[in-house]
Amino acid sequence: MERDVLKEYLEREEAAAVMFTFADQVEAMNEALSEERAEGEKKGESRLADLITKLFASGRGDEVERAAKDEDFRTGLFKEFHIL
Repeated sequence: MERDVLKEYLEREEAAAVMFTFADQVEAMNEALSEERAEGEKKGESRLADLITKLFASGRGDEVERAAKDEDFRTGLFKEFHIL
């Protein structure tokens, strides 16, 4: 201890521990983002399916293709049919 024999070793061990903790946190964040992305995709698919169903039910099935291709038009339809 008087000659700091272990100082360098302990500093390396502390740095390694910090790096492993950081890596674990990054992995946890990536997993959370992946889960959120999957939930968002599922919600988007559900909204689109609901829109298509309502378009056909209201005799407007011919608008499905335009809704699939035109984001502004689709957004307007979501508002029109109150699809959140």
